[in-house]
Amino acid sequence: MRVRNLLRSVGRWYLPAALFCLMAGTLPAQDVHFSQWQQTPMRINPAMTGVFAGTVRFSNNYRSQWSSLGKGYKTIHASLDAPIGKGSMNNGSFFGGGLLIIQDKAGAAELTSTYIEGSLSYTMALDDAGNHWFSLGFQGGLNQY
Repeated sequence: MRVRNLLRSVGRWYLPAALFCLMAGTLPAQDVHFSQWQQTPMRINPAMTGVFAGTVRFSNNYRSQWSSLGKGYKTIHASLDAPIGKGSMNNGSFFGGGLLIIQDKAGAAELTSTYIEGSLSYTMALDDAGNHWFSLGFQGGLNQY
């Protein structure tokens, strides 16, 4: 009897949720890669949005790979982010906001992927000296494959 109730519960709640998750998203096979990955902090980790010494940060990268074999891969990245409320909140905490744009073209067929994403972060100091930090970030936007 318990097994039957368990199966009924699984079928009622978990199966529709699993089907929704499978239908809601796509699974792209090719991800954007840069040789100078440390120059794309928002691409690596959205929690790094606004975490730097300064007021505004703009970064861009261009990568052309395998161009001797035809058209190859071409990827361009541009991002802009800034800390929000730095120095005006309690204990050195602050928010960060940013925008990320990436376009990737692959091969002679020019299969194109475009990402336009916004990032938000919250950074909190864990000590009064400001030597240790905790940062939480979220990123979402439009991705076209």
